[in-house]
Amino acid sequence: MSDKKNISENMQKAFSEFSSKFSRYLHSEVHNEPDFLKKEDKILHQRLDEKEEEENKEILKKYNLILNDQTPDSDKEQLFAAYNLFKAIKEAEKQFATSDVNLKKDILVTTLEQKPELTTGPDFIYLRCWLMFEKKAEDLVPQFTANSDGTFSLTFVPARFAQYSLADKEIMRVIREKLYKLS
Repeated sequence: MSDKKNISENMQKAFSEFSSKFSRYLHSEVHNEPDFLKKEDKILHQRLDEKEEEENKEILKKYNLILNDQTPDSDKEQLFAAYNLFKAIKEAEKQFATSDVNLKKDILVTTLEQKPELTTGPDFIYLRCWLMFEKKAEDLVPQFTANSDGTFSLTFVPARFAQYSLADKEIMRVIREKLYKLS
């Protein structure tokens, strides 16, 4: 019985000594980051913040070009007209379609499909954001579909099925937070 008591006391003593040494180690200079590493870390964070700020400014600059475009047949006006037409067709289909009569393809024809910066380039997300934030068109999302002949067609998908690249998600986040103050 005394052996068990000695073993228990020895274990408690060893654990107590270890805890004490470990506590001293955690609070010692050896464990703390050296000042030069803290300084480098601060500089790195500052550079990252500056780079992010520059990228955000560029995003907002591109978006503002769309916001300020007042030409009557601008890309944004074409997109909004296409959205309204598509929505009206879908409403009419709900009202009048039967099992024998319905729409087969949801394809609209605009001049937007002829602009590579929109169909295959990075600029279409800015028009999507304009439609979503300025026109409150959050139910349907425009997208281009590649045709077998190498051309593109504009269509709309329900927002819950919309897919965005990581870059597009970041652009949307910046526009939403910085310009519209939404989170």
